[in-house]
Amino acid sequence: MSLAPQLVSSRLSRLPQDEIHVVRQPIFDRQQRVLAYELIHGVAGEAPSESLSATASAARVVLAAVTEIGLERLVGRATAHFALPLELARDGFSWPLPPDQTVLNLAADIVPDEVGDSALLENLAIWRAEGFRLAARLPIDYALQAHPGIFSLCQMIRLDMTDRNPADYVDTVRHLREHRTYLIADNLSDIAQFNVCRDMGFRGFHGTFLQQPEAFPTRGSAAPKNSRLEVLAALQSPDYSIGQIVSLVSRDLDLVHRILRILNSSYYSFDVEVTSISHGINLLGRDKLLRLCSMLVLAAYRDRPPWLLGNVLLRARMCESLRRGTEIEIGALFITGMLSHLDALLGEPIATAIRDLKLAEPVRAALLHREGEIGDILSLVEAYESGQWDIVDQSELASPADLREAYLEALAWAEDALSVQAD
Repeated sequence: MSLAPQLVSSRLSRLPQDEIHVVRQPIFDRQQRVLAYELIHGVAGEAPSESLSATASAARVVLAAVTEIGLERLVGRATAHFALPLELARDGFSWPLPPDQTVLNLAADIVPDEVGDSALLENLAIWRAEGFRLAARLPIDYALQAHPGIFSLCQMIRLDMTDRNPADYVDTVRHLREHRTYLIADNLSDIAQFNVCRDMGFRGFHGTFLQQPEAFPTRGSAAPKNSRLEVLAALQSPDYSIGQIVSLVSRDLDLVHRILRILNSSYYSFDVEVTSISHGINLLGRDKLLRLCSMLVLAAYRDRPPWLLGNVLLRARMCESLRRGTEIEIGALFITGMLSHLDALLGEPIATAIRDLKLAEPVRAALLHREGEIGDILSLVEAYESGQWDIVDQSELASPADLREAYLEALAWAEDALSVQAD
């Protein structure tokens, strides 16, 4: 059933591997914890209509992820969802992936022709026997019209909720749940959709719903959070002296304690004991202290989903990494990336969330209107993480290889930073 290795290699060799974009998008469980990651890919400089065949494209992203990037670097130990195009499903393919960590997703709103039908079903059965899990992807309006043979082989059903009110499909979901207990709601854009789908019995949830301000109502006192945000604002502004920064940090005794504890941990391994904030600034420098304080600021938002906290740090680090060739302060880029999710963290519009923070004007313009050089970098990072490759390819801020490396490095750094914060 496998494609000949030389055929795969010839297809893959048409473009350098570093021109393949790969990002991960989370699939959440009912408690908004990461259940799995879907790997989204694109080819630099190619419009969708000009892309390689579905078979070659799918083979390339799999091989790129496994042989060059490494599946562990992309998703760790989490389950990975890969697209399974119809052409590839009919041709057959030996997936170089661990079956117990892989879900193959087939667009099942297709009507297989009589010739390709048997080959398609045979290959699906073989992959399932090898231990791969199979998911059928369907628009919710056509959820009951999947090919019976495909439907019987897939353990998961993914329903596209784009611009749909899930409550209108109660009967459809009830019918599917009678035969399939594992349903995933795709492309949820707000928390209302998530809540309805959760109540209807879905077990997996994909989309941007956690990134919206209405996802979390403001709870409890905001004072500790606001004081720490003031520290971040001071660190990114050249108008604040070291003495003023020390004074701001020292108002929050818990923050001081946490900073000193981490500075004296094995994470930094300084030769001397750090005994004060001013001592720490002298050892670390302003920009590194900003990163450390950013990790600790997130401790005030532990009631938010861990993925959102991680994506805050990912954006901050990736924005900072794309500074090359500009005269922008590193701290300004880092804080912009971090605060770009402040609306979701606080449960209020971004204009309200940053209103009382003393931010540099370029940072404020970037956050509110995506204006200026900082705004351009933030827009590029947001487009990259959401897989909007047409927007990514229009940017001249970084090469495809630099973008991919900045994304992967930011992923690793964010996960490492969160582990430090948790300790």
